[in-house]
Amino acid sequence: MISPKSYADRRHRIRRTLVEQVAGGLPFIISAPVNVAYLTGLFASNAAVLIDPDGRDRLCTDGRYVQIAHDLDPELPVSVARASTHQLVLEAIDAGHGHVVLEGSLPIFVVNEFAQQVEITTHTGIIEQARRVKDEDEQALLAAACAITAEAFHRLAAEIRVGQTEVLIARRLEMLFAELGADDRAFPSIVAAGSHAAIPHHAPGTREIQPGDLLIVDAGARVQGYHADMTRTFIVAAEPSSEFKDWQGAVHEAREAALQVCQAGMPIADMDQAARSVLDSHGYANRMPHGLGHGIGLQIHEDPMLTVAPVAARPPRQPGPSRNEESRLEYGMVVAVEPGVYVPGFGGVRIEDSFLVTEGEPRTLTRTNDGEISTLLQIVGEPQ
Repeated sequence: MISPKSYADRRHRIRRTLVEQVAGGLPFIISAPVNVAYLTGLFASNAAVLIDPDGRDRLCTDGRYVQIAHDLDPELPVSVARASTHQLVLEAIDAGHGHVVLEGSLPIFVVNEFAQQVEITTHTGIIEQARRVKDEDEQALLAAACAITAEAFHRLAAEIRVGQTEVLIARRLEMLFAELGADDRAFPSIVAAGSHAAIPHHAPGTREIQPGDLLIVDAGARVQGYHADMTRTFIVAAEPSSEFKDWQGAVHEAREAALQVCQAGMPIADMDQAARSVLDSHGYANRMPHGLGHGIGLQIHEDPMLTVAPVAARPPRQPGPSRNEESRLEYGMVVAVEPGVYVPGFGGVRIEDSFLVTEGEPRTLTRTNDGEISTLLQIVGEPQ
């Protein structure tokens, strides 16, 4: 559990950033639900937090979440109103502020109602930039979510049987998350068998798995709002063909090439280029129609995004311009790395793990107590 002091420290860091990037002495009102959660611990569909220049921060939410807010931090003042942002603007005016900074776009009602009372400007990206690097509390929760995920995958592999449906396997995995202590799944689990494995984000259905199928399982547990992400490709009740082994070998080599440059200070573009260069060399150019990976945290996909250009129509090894062209990895980032090869009509292979970026070799978070989960095409579904 993250302490109230840790949330207060985060708000203090944002207060300093606001002084450096915008202007000193201005109240800042944050309303994006994920950012409110980052700054207060409150996960709510309706809430806003005011970061006061003098440290008198306050939260506003409606009656559904008041008790939760008080339980999270009895010392943080809570206002109760349905229009949370509106209420905090009023309170800033009452406190004598003539200029308020809002996160994101400017609601038209705010423009119309407060135009004569206060200057209102907007600023985006401050909280998202802070969330890119995880503090010790976040690292611990992400490690817990990833460990649960890895253990659940390990147990699931022993339970898979020919004839089970994709959706049954998905729900069993999610039940394992709960049995192992997760709050919820991180995202709708992907289970894709046979030709469905060629669809990166296939939604599991009633197809029964058969001997010889490739079976992609992509899922994650969630712990106190923090997400894990992991993918393994299995082979059902059969030895993999030489072609399937080639796919797996290329994906594994691409993963290792990306991890060689996954350390603090390295350009993010280098990871994407390293992985794609390997896939290209194996004859699998344009067989990975998604990014190499992404940051994880309070959202399953967040900065940094480990790709340098839109993947559609990208010429091999010639990435286009992107905000990540000059962006570098930082110590404390947590990223999911997920290279894959997909052949429509036949299947695909994807390997994904979550890693903590360090000054040297990245730390694998999706691992059991006994070690990392094999990235090979493990045979499942055979009688025990």
